[in-house]
Amino acid sequence: MGDPIASSGPLKTPRQPCEKPYRMAMSVEQLEQQIQRLPRQDLARLVGWLDGWLDRQNPQVPAESVDLTDEEKAELLRRRDEVLANPDLAQPMDDDFFDGLKRELADGRTRQASGR
Repeated sequence: MGDPIASSGPLKTPRQPCEKPYRMAMSVEQLEQQIQRLPRQDLARLVGWLDGWLDRQNPQVPAESVDLTDEEKAELLRRRDEVLANPDLAQPMDDDFFDGLKRELADGRTRQASGR
C-alpha cells in the first residue's frame, strides 16, 4: 500500500479527504497553543498550506470564475511573496485590528455626514 501522504509544497497533504472518523493526538485548544508559539515564517507557511488544503476540500468559487486582470493577479502574487519574504510586514488581524477598522469607518461616516 502506498504512502497516504502526497507532497504538495512545503507541507504534506492527504491525497483525499478523510472519510473515516479520526482521533486527534491533540485537542483543538492544544493545537491553538502550539500555533501561537510558531515563529512568523513558520506561521506564514502553515497559513499558505491550510489555505490551499481548504481550497481543495471545498472549493467555493473556482479560481477561473474570479474576474481579475493579469495585472491584479500579478500584484496579489507580488504582495504575497513580499509578506512571505518579510513576515514582519504583515499586520495581525486580531480583535484590536477589527475594532480599529470599525472606529475608522465610523469616523469616516461622521466626517462624511458633517460635510454634507
